[in-house]
Amino acid sequence: MIQKGNELAEALEKVRLVEETKMNIEKVMEQLKSELFEKQKEVTSLRLIEANANVMMSEAKQKMDLFNELEQDWQKKQLRLCEKIDELSLELEQAKNRTQSDEVNSLRRELAFTNSIIADQRRKELKLQEEIEALKNFSVESYVALMDFMIFASLLALGLYNYI
Repeated sequence: MIQKGNELAEALEKVRLVEETKMNIEKVMEQLKSELFEKQKEVTSLRLIEANANVMMSEAKQKMDLFNELEQDWQKKQLRLCEKIDELSLELEQAKNRTQSDEVNSLRRELAFTNSIIADQRRKELKLQEEIEALKNFSVESYVALMDFMIFASLLALGLYNYI
């Protein structure tokens, strides 16, 4: 009988240990489920962030494309201005050979005006180049904000702002 009592005590102890282990496993399972839920929320959040980043990158690319197009237009305009300077310089040289001082003075004023436009365009070009260099060092958010500003400044410089 003592042996059966010991066996019963051992069996009860084993049952208690199994139940305790089962409870511990259930606690671990609940913790793991909770962690899994949190990780799923984190993955969803990261996917949303990634989608937002992709949208921002797409917008930045569109703005860069527009900026590049505006820059090409600006360079064409600058080339036309250089050609105009050459043309005016030639006309001025021809006017020097003439005795009509009024025409010479008029051409000088036109040349000075054109030179001031070119100098202004050059300053704007240098500023744009600095901004392009700065763009290379900006984050995507800063880059998008700067691109908005640069496009606006370029449109103003090109005289296209009224057409938007």
